[in-house]
Amino acid sequence: MRRKLGRCGDGPGEFRMIRIIDAFGDSLFVYDQGHGAVVVLDETGHETRRVPLEIVGGRGVTLSHLAVLDDSTLVIATESVDHASVALVDSRTGAFRRSLVEAPLIALRSDGWIRHMAACVEPNGRSPTIVATSEWALEGVGLVSDTGEERFHFLTSLDLPPTLASGGAWVPGPARIDVACGRSLALFRAVTVDPDDFTGNMADIRASSVTLEARAYDGALLMRRSIMDTSSVLRAPMGAFRGDTVFLLAERVRPYPVVSEIVLRPR
Repeated sequence: MRRKLGRCGDGPGEFRMIRIIDAFGDSLFVYDQGHGAVVVLDETGHETRRVPLEIVGGRGVTLSHLAVLDDSTLVIATESVDHASVALVDSRTGAFRRSLVEAPLIALRSDGWIRHMAACVEPNGRSPTIVATSEWALEGVGLVSDTGEERFHFLTSLDLPPTLASGGAWVPGPARIDVACGRSLALFRAVTVDPDDFTGNMADIRASSVTLEARAYDGALLMRRSIMDTSSVLRAPMGAFRGDTVFLLAERVRPYPVVSEIVLRPR
């Protein structure tokens, strides 16, 4: 470890509850849920600005994902009780610019309810990639940020835990979805849970099914894997890409966290 950046508190460079981190150039963008703002740190760890987000906080709206599109624009995914969206906001003022996707409690383009929504950005700030879940389906859309034009769109089924596949109890939607952008592909992930282990608390779940799909930025499917997870592997936040190698955190596979390295080889 080179150094620690930030600490608990209310002053410059201090946080109450860190939820999401993204990097752009030499800056680190940290969403602090406790203050309801994005805190930007330079390479030394000093705070350069603190940006309250205009559309987060009202009507129970929470931020689920954040990605830096360019030096003045953030892509944020938000969720509330009755609504989910992905929007562009000004990274200097926090002001809302334009909505990319708006979804009430109906699916993006299919039957069912939107449960979660996430977003990431191709390297070099090219275009955002968005993923949403609709009941037991995983839906992904690649958009051109300037025009909103679709570059790709897919809808794929999720692999269910055995008790659900055999007609057992029903859990309303995946417990977690994520998307991460690598050099030449995006990795989509959905986690469903065994209802026998579902108590409403993700940390208590002992068994789940993880669906992973890697897709090129034209939408071509490069890899699909289903993993029966009995030890919380791949259940933590998505992690980070280095080229087309993704590093994922396994929270509870042992008494201490473990970082898993997965190499995704494009065609």
